[in-house]
Amino acid sequence: MDVETIRRKALAARQFDVPAGPGVFSLRVPTKLEAQLAYTRSATHDGARDPAAMLRTQRALLVGAIVGWTGVLGCHVLDGLAATDADKAEPLPFDASVVELLLDAQPDWEQTLSTALVERINARSAVEDTAAKN
Repeated sequence: MDVETIRRKALAARQFDVPAGPGVFSLRVPTKLEAQLAYTRSATHDGARDPAAMLRTQRALLVGAIVGWTGVLGCHVLDGLAATDADKAEPLPFDASVVELLLDAQPDWEQTLSTALVERINARSAVEDTAAKN
């Protein structure tokens, strides 16, 4: 097996799909290092005293975890903004630079996706904790 095949399989093992709104989002569980980096970057203040630190961390983890989508339209980002009807009905191809705009426009989807991601992170931690005890 070549290195690229190993890389693809390792990434695919951490990936899962979550329906949210009319779309389906592909998320990738962050590695422990990625999670620690997200927390460190988000906790710019004293995290124990800054309740927004957790929100920044959750957003950073989710933005980094979203690696694809289907069923998302321009209107999901542009709704209520100046855009032509054609722009609004156009399928929106995945682009990492648009993820935060989409989450800002669709907070219910963000909550659904964030919950699914946290559940996967917690499940991975439980498996690792069990393995460490054995």
